[in-house]
Amino acid sequence: MELRSRDGQQAGPRLAGFDRPSGRDRYLTAYQAALALWPVPHRSELLESRFGATHALVSGPAGGRPLILLPAALGVGALQWHENIARLAACRRVFALDFIGGPGRGTQTRPLVDRADCAQWLLDVLDELGADDADVVGSSQGGWFALNLAMAAPERVHRVGALAPAASLLPFRKPVAALLRVGPHLPARSARYSLRASLGGRYRADDRLVEVVSCAQAHFRYQQQAVLPGVFDDDELRPIGPRALVLLGEKEIIYDPVDALDRAWRVLPGATLELVPDAGHLLNLERADLVDDRLVRFLDSDDQTVHQAEKPGAIVNRRRRASMTKSQSVARRVSNGALRAGRSAAPMHGLIEVDVSRALALRAALVPKPSITALVVASVARVAAQHPSVHSYRDWRGRLVTHDHVDVNTLVEITTTTGHFPLATLVRDADVRSVEDITDQLESTKLRTGHDREARILDRVPSAIARLPGLISLLYWSLGRTVRGRSRSGTISVSAVGMFGEGGGFGIGPPTLYSLAVVVGGLEDRPRVSDGQITTGQMLDLTVTFDHNIIDGAPAARFIAQLRETLQRGDALDSP
Repeated sequence: MELRSRDGQQAGPRLAGFDRPSGRDRYLTAYQAALALWPVPHRSELLESRFGATHALVSGPAGGRPLILLPAALGVGALQWHENIARLAACRRVFALDFIGGPGRGTQTRPLVDRADCAQWLLDVLDELGADDADVVGSSQGGWFALNLAMAAPERVHRVGALAPAASLLPFRKPVAALLRVGPHLPARSARYSLRASLGGRYRADDRLVEVVSCAQAHFRYQQQAVLPGVFDDDELRPIGPRALVLLGEKEIIYDPVDALDRAWRVLPGATLELVPDAGHLLNLERADLVDDRLVRFLDSDDQTVHQAEKPGAIVNRRRRASMTKSQSVARRVSNGALRAGRSAAPMHGLIEVDVSRALALRAALVPKPSITALVVASVARVAAQHPSVHSYRDWRGRLVTHDHVDVNTLVEITTTTGHFPLATLVRDADVRSVEDITDQLESTKLRTGHDREARILDRVPSAIARLPGLISLLYWSLGRTVRGRSRSGTISVSAVGMFGEGGGFGIGPPTLYSLAVVVGGLEDRPRVSDGQITTGQMLDLTVTFDHNIIDGAPAARFIAQLRETLQRGDALDSP
């Protein structure tokens, strides 16, 4: 919701802050307890800005250019730097800040609405310190703020250090982007697990820090419509290259660290770049000694000559394992959902060879010749009609349902804007239709392609809907548990994958929601024994799969025997 003033005018987004005074008190108590981890003398200061009071932990000798430390969005604020402050404060006046608009000892009075506000906040802090310029180092979100300031006001930033800067160089990985949106709403008890995931077991956070994070998650509410870090343009980054340090952990989780380092090398000429071994996102905690050493050497250097450094070895040695990544199409997600719907089946497979020499001879005499797929569909349907138990199923109440008709679900490959897709096509009353009639239906489905109603639906379904966990599987499950659903999805399945190639072979498909599924494998001339003589015949390979939850072995064997005879004689080629 948005705040409104007493006269009804819009007052801007909700400001960040604690949900109640008791929540703030609990957080500040935890913060004070965790200050015992700060190993050097310090004092707390509140630095005024147009966005509110910013809290800073100040350590180190007075005088000289200040060093500003900006934390990640963990909820611990300046305390994140407790592992590094002893080395940094030995020779610099250090101001470790709590974020304005984040958990800490400060108070927000005005929202940050864009990148310009984010830079202005830090400029106000520098003005409050009376500093013409400063060195600014940030971790994660703090790294993004530091780079943003260096680009917005280069004359106020002497050197800028970015430790695993959020976004900045590459977009967040999708799971990370989603977590950033839901993270503030997670329960407080998830704090320990959140820290463990960020640190990857390489560093054990002190329980006092964990308590600070827990209190922040339980009681702090972030600014509505907060500014989220984004990727900076090449032209923005390039001028700050000679004054920039970028450190990335080799086990970084928010984006690919080598790809990010590669981009930094290309768009930050003269920058100091390094991939820190055995470190993840919070590398200032995981590899404190190494990070301290790199920061001190970088901040003490006076060389600002623009040069193109040698490409880091991590980039040179990177061998890509894929040339392109591509999201799954909606059509593919629909297919996967159908497969997952059959996970509860107990499949029982039968591999059979059928001599269809006579049937193919009868087929060759017909004009036009019907398709082999249509022949198999008609034959399976006719035999299934005489064995109703093989296409029975359980409804949602566990009752056994038997259909009097036989509707066959088969696949016809069509073309959509997302590519080729095996469209499920329903052949209704296949047990009483001619092979020629079924052939006409399958061929007409192929010719409709772009005008096919199902194809248009697949093209228009938003990909976000197709990605909803379990939605498509649930749809298929419901289709398989009701009479109305079966009237739309069919009672048995026939898949003719073998018709796309030459030669023999069996195809064993995954379980589906059907109690009976037939996969047509290959067709080839093969030796056979007939009346004690070795002859050759045209052998069709079929895989017949039953759901053993529904069908016992004996009925299945009787069905297969009659199906073999029906195909061998070509009975389906006679008019029903």
